[in-house]
Parts: sequence; C-alpha cells; structure tokens
Amino acid sequence: MKNKKLWQGPKITAFSIALLGILTALRLVVSRIGSIRLTRDIHVSLTFIVTVIIAYYFGPLWTAVFNGIMNLLIFFIFPTGDPFFIGYTLSAIIGGFIYGLFLYPYQLSWIRTTIAVVLVTLIVNLFLNALWATMLYQVPFWISISSRLIKELIQLVPQIVISYLTLQIVSKLKIESKLN
Repeated sequence: MKNKKLWQGPKITAFSIALLGILTALRLVVSRIGSIRLTRDIHVSLTFIVTVIIAYYFGPLWTAVFNGIMNLLIFFIFPTGDPFFIGYTLSAIIGGFIYGLFLYPYQLSWIRTTIAVVLVTLIVNLFLNALWATMLYQVPFWISISSRLIKELIQLVPQIVISYLTLQIVSKLKIESKLN
C-alpha cells in the first residue's frame, strides 16, 4: 500500500489542478471520438481509460466528483438528443468511486484492476444503467439487462487489459511523487 490516505486524495497544488485540466480535455476528446452508439441506450466508449487514470492518481472522492461533473459537461456540450436523466450521472459518480477505491492507494495489480472493472461492469454498467433505461424508456428491466449483458461480456476482458496496461504505462511516468 502506498503511503496515502484513501479518502484524502493528493494535495491540491498547481500541478494537480493542471493534471486534472489535461485529463478533463482528454476526457472530452475521448467522449467525442472514442464512443460508438449501438442502440438508443447502449454505447461503447473508451472514456473508462481516463477514469482509471484519475482513480489511480486522485482516489475515490476526486474521481467520483470528476465523473459526475464530466457526465453533466458532456451532456450539455455534446447533446445526443436524449433527455437528461440524473440516474446516469449517479452511475458515473458510483463508477468513479469504485475505480478509486481499488486503484488509488495500492500498488498496481491485475487482481485489483480486475475487481474494479468487474464491479463497475456489474453494479453500474449492467444493473444501474439497465434500471435507468427501464425508468427512462419504459423497457422491461430484464430485457434491458439482457441486451446489455452481451455487450458487457464482450467488453469485459478488453477493458480489464486496457485498464491495466494504461495504468502500467502511467505509473512509469512517476507523476504521483509530484502530487503529494
């Protein structure tokens, strides 16, 4: 375990603010060009890459706040024509929190990365987002969950591998020492 407090996150410095600014810009770009809409309520996106980087450097609280703000920002900057629904913002917040819980204060490992991705996939992407789709589009819950299940199963292993490899690369940058 790194010498960090789980709930505190790094100190707020000019460097940490600049890093968050760069990651915000990256998230906006990735959400625009790294996202494919499969159906009305299902899309494949690479934005998880930015989320795992933030979770690794900033912890659960900062990542949850970041994801919530980014969800709102992206909705208003890049409208898709869908109605705003706070449930998806809550999903983004919970997903960021889960990633931060497993990635922030610990040494990088396949196990922690896998647990984080699996929990986000099951709790957020599969269950909560199916619930929100049911509420928003009046689709029966089990139909919504079954249509998401295929996508999530296909996406799970690549997402674990991409998350781990991204964090391996990012950890070699030695940015953490500048954040504390």
